Amino acid sequence: SRSTLLHLARTDGRPRLRRPGVVGTEAAYRPGDVMMVGEVMVTTPARTFLDLARMLNPVALVAVGDGLVCTHRHGIRAGVPPLCTVEQLRRMLDEHPGVRGVRRARLALGRVRVGVDSPQETRMRLLLEDHRVGEWITDHRLIGADGREVLPDLWDEYSRTSVQYEGMHHSDPRQVHRDVARER
Repeated sequence: SRSTLLHLARTDGRPRLRRPGVVGTEAAYRPGDVMMVGEVMVTTPARTFLDLARMLNPVALVAVGDGLVCTHRHGIRAGVPPLCTVEQLRRMLDEHPGVRGVRRARLALGRVRVGVDSPQETRMRLLLEDHRVGEWITDHRLIGADGREVLPDLWDEYSRTSVQYEGMHHSDPRQVHRDVARER
């Protein structure tokens, strides 16, 4: 997110692009690696995950994976489809065994979870897991004593502990009201 560089790959055999602010590469993609968005050919979400494995640290790569497969069974975002599925990511890695970064991508994929809403939630979950604090479930629904639905970011069944990461959007007055209701 801090980079202002645009990564462009040439697939037509011509030399890579050389422009300020552009990282040019030459690439060969299989048909399932690319898709059209409007009139622009781009790599699929699953292929982008594989390509990012060469550049990102393991935690950041898991956060990307969590974002790609994010969907929910509960709450206001229930049923919104993910950009891709865990199975699509797995298939992409299986189809590209020799590609640089595939080993790192496989390790990251083992830690990817459906139902994570932000990179900060991913980092929090991984930190807790790395320190063996709880066995965290994402996209879990609890019903409070008053009958209200509670959707914690993380839930540990054994300790009956829920964790909520409150990012900047929790300062919005409407979100503060929802947070107060959730806390109750």
